[in-house]
Amino acid sequence: MCDELDEEEKVDGRYRDLLQLLLTLAQFYLFVNKQREEKFVWFGEEEGCFKVAIGGDGAPFGNDDQALAWLMSFLSCDKRISRPEENYLLFGANCSEDCKATRRYIRMLRSQIEKNEKNTYLLIVNGERKNVTFYFELLPNDMKYLAFIAGELPIQ
Repeated sequence: MCDELDEEEKVDGRYRDLLQLLLTLAQFYLFVNKQREEKFVWFGEEEGCFKVAIGGDGAPFGNDDQALAWLMSFLSCDKRISRPEENYLLFGANCSEDCKATRRYIRMLRSQIEKNEKNTYLLIVNGERKNVTFYFELLPNDMKYLAFIAGELPIQ
């Protein structure tokens, strides 16, 4: 996200590819769902239709230090969604919510969300073929981020 940025605009951080994380987690959850006490909730859809929550927020740490994190989780986890082990880090950096690297990431993420919602993916789980789909149902962000994701200009 920092390619071709001036040195003072570069940040320390990491991000994951959204589709790779979604597919890895879907395969894992379909595999372990048979053993889970709290089974996945499919919300009237077929098994493998994952409802996704994705959101980010930043926090100041002292005068100049800031941190930012974007998390992703499956709403199908039902009551477990509020537990830390059911939320996965997509993006983390030592920057503000609107630095250039973050803006680049959000633009990339928005296009990945649009692309991934239009597709069905085939996974092999326990030797069985499973079709999985992803629908982004919840974007728990503040109004500033929601406006940015929608391509609008927020009032600051």
